[in-house]
Amino acid sequence: APVGVTVANQNYVDTLRLAMLQAALALYPVTGFVLNPTDWAQVELTKNAQGDYIFVSPGSVAQPALWGRPVVESLAMTV
Repeated sequence: APVGVTVANQNYVDTLRLAMLQAALALYPVTGFVLNPTDWAQVELTKNAQGDYIFVSPGSVAQPALWGRPVVESLAMTV
């Protein structure tokens, strides 16, 4: 994490957000995420303390996205 950013109990989703911040600080526009399908499944299966999915609704047809940026699954990305 960049200096000045502290994340308690950092998880995979936090790591993706920090990567987005690092790219932005390096003046690279963040237009989306390319994730291995296994990693995207890990994000989609994240639940809150009540057992509710945080990022998706299993019945939803919404396009995959994180922080307003599209997510594309690709086997070309390693897990």
